[in-house]
Amino acid sequence: PGGNALYLDGKFHRSRRDVNGNPLAIERFQQALREDPYFADAWAALAETYVGTGTQQQMPIAEAMEQARSAALRAIELDPKVAAGHSALGTVLMYYDFDYAAAEKQFLEARAADERYARLWYGFGLLRAFQGRTDEALDYIGRARELEPMTLLYTSGYANLLYYTGKYAEAIGYVRPGLA
Repeated sequence: PGGNALYLDGKFHRSRRDVNGNPLAIERFQQALREDPYFADAWAALAETYVGTGTQQQMPIAEAMEQARSAALRAIELDPKVAAGHSALGTVLMYYDFDYAAAEKQFLEARAADERYARLWYGFGLLRAFQGRTDEALDYIGRARELEPMTLLYTSGYANLLYYTGKYAEAIGYVRPGLA
């Protein structure tokens, strides 16, 4: 398959919930990049996948986040307007470097590039949650859900935030339809 087909296959495997698809996703993105090393979206998707692999403890966090940082920086170098690259870099800066100001700058860059990119709103929402700005966090993660209502990550993130802020009845009401 060509680079674009490998990229799409990587995105499919990354989103799987029946098995851990991250290793296969990484392999597909790397294959796409061997075919076209200037494929900014594939670099960004690779970065996002390494972030997920690290946060899900599927590889050592330092290794995963440094791989994510490198891929995100390459994506941004190739295309300064690639929202996924800025979003992935923002997530690395937030989760790994604990540099919230730099993370916010990257999420704002991602929003300027493509405000309809759901993953940026999820990451930006987590940043707001870490900063104790719960109402904004719920609003931002809610935007991710509106843009991609079938993405389980955004649904569970929103429900978790409701739960951890003591809004138990809301959290239960929110997840009940999904559990049914």
